[in-house]
Amino acid sequence: MIDLHIHTNLSDGRLPIEEVLKIAQKTSLTTISITDHDTVAGYDILKSPEVRKLYSGKILTGIEISAIANGVLVHILGYGFDVDKMKQLLDGRIPELLPLVADAMKQRFAEFGIDTDFVTTHIVDLANDIWDKTELLPFAVEKTKGILWDHIANPASPLYLDLSEHFLTAVNAIDIIHAAGGLAVLAHPAQYYTYGMEIAETLKTHIDGIEVFHYSAKPDYREQLIKFANTNNLFITGGTDFHRPTQKLNREAIPDTYLKPFAKYRFF
Repeated sequence: MIDLHIHTNLSDGRLPIEEVLKIAQKTSLTTISITDHDTVAGYDILKSPEVRKLYSGKILTGIEISAIANGVLVHILGYGFDVDKMKQLLDGRIPELLPLVADAMKQRFAEFGIDTDFVTTHIVDLANDIWDKTELLPFAVEKTKGILWDHIANPASPLYLDLSEHFLTAVNAIDIIHAAGGLAVLAHPAQYYTYGMEIAETLKTHIDGIEVFHYSAKPDYREQLIKFANTNNLFITGGTDFHRPTQKLNREAIPDTYLKPFAKYRFF
């Protein structure tokens, strides 16, 4: 079994890479990918023999790049690329999301005369701070599981922030992944509100694959994604989107056969 969507505390995960590897080992995963947001710093840590020996399986090089498609903040997963090339190509091109969102939200609340002091140590902490302040707004905001995806990055929400000037376009991100020798995958289309399939349609001639096995995609949506992938000659992938110890690696139970597209690509 494999899990190709895993985060550490080098981006918005809660655990250091060493702890993630120990969990992967206990879960008996044959292959994983560390897909931190907008960074490949984890692969520097993995160069240490003491760290790498914590997990006996294969590690496919990975990243999750923040980008804009159709006005929506989306994620493009990159796999099997050359890490050093990726570092060079990404250097300074993507801002750190957490302080960017915190500053933008502070300005948004100030428009309504509300002074804020957001804690920016982690995206979950920021989300909690934002929810505490929404009661002061002159309009109702539905409390959902994800303030970022359900409101800040959702054009239909009154709390939407247009971050397009700060990020790469999705096509730019895909081009970077290809230039680094990797394959590009549209991450979790079901998380992009009602725009997921529209975004997939926009990017279908640029991406190599699509993430079908993700907790956000219910069975009927997965069937839609599978049909779309088959029609457009895209491979299928997926993973836990692991961020914290309360989650379970390999909860999607993805078999090794889904590794076939990556056979000739880079493992760490």
